[in-house]
Amino acid sequence: MFYCNLVVTMRPIPESKLGAAVLATAELKEAHGAPIHIGDPGLLGIQDLSKPDYGDPVHLNPGDIPVFWACGVTGIEAIINCRTPLAFTHSRDYTFITDLENDNVRSLGGVPQVHCISQDPLHFSIVSAEAAQKIKTLETLIGIDPGERGVRHLQRQGELLGACLAMSHAGSVLITTGFPTHSTQQPPEENDGPPGALAIAAMLQALEKQVAMVTDQRAMDLNKKIIEEAVQLGILKKPIPLLSYQSESANSALMFLCENGNPGRPRFDHLVAIEHAGMAADGNYYNARKVNIKHLVDPIDF
Repeated sequence: MFYCNLVVTMRPIPESKLGAAVLATAELKEAHGAPIHIGDPGLLGIQDLSKPDYGDPVHLNPGDIPVFWACGVTGIEAIINCRTPLAFTHSRDYTFITDLENDNVRSLGGVPQVHCISQDPLHFSIVSAEAAQKIKTLETLIGIDPGERGVRHLQRQGELLGACLAMSHAGSVLITTGFPTHSTQQPPEENDGPPGALAIAAMLQALEKQVAMVTDQRAMDLNKKIIEEAVQLGILKKPIPLLSYQSESANSALMFLCENGNPGRPRFDHLVAIEHAGMAADGNYYNARKVNIKHLVDPIDF
């Protein structure tokens, strides 16, 4: 079996030239291709850029961003790990050359763009201009307020694109949903949050992400039935974990979100909230009619 850690090559690129660097390399798929990571080296598990495993350290000037490409040394590591008796490849600093020409450069079908999706840790993502425009169009449609509810000011331009790109890099996502709009009925749930949460969960499963859902204790049975039916209908590949949360101590949230309460070992790297109530300044939870629904809501927003 061929396996090993991924070896990368790092080049410092001024932030203003990130787009040009991606454009120049993205179509060269038979070579290194587009960068696999742009930003904080810690997100790749690299703790210290001044101590590379191969080669000499590279100095970063103010304004430079670390940009990482896959490196051919990865293949050497894989060959070493599989202990094959004979292999032909290149050695570090000594490239293996053949008579094959790289004349099959293929267009990606769109100009790549680079967007910053996080400042801490610093992280950039690559997206095609076509895909970015589709997301921006969707964001415009979402911002339409036919009911004149006065929510337009809550929209932040470009936030949907940033959220989509961040989710594309996610490994494990926690989705929270549940808003008891009909507080005097049974069940009291509104009818678009749970299906929306399910749709996002199905999308994440299709992208091979780990996904779980957390909801209020009173809504556990309902969401369990929704998940079971979604599996039967083929909407979900398999059941997703359904969790509940109760704030029993000052460390409850930490224990829920991190393994053994260790902040260095988070269970989830992204949280998606689909219409869940948040606590008001007085410690209660209210719906749009200013009705106190605290008795129906768990403190998931904490």
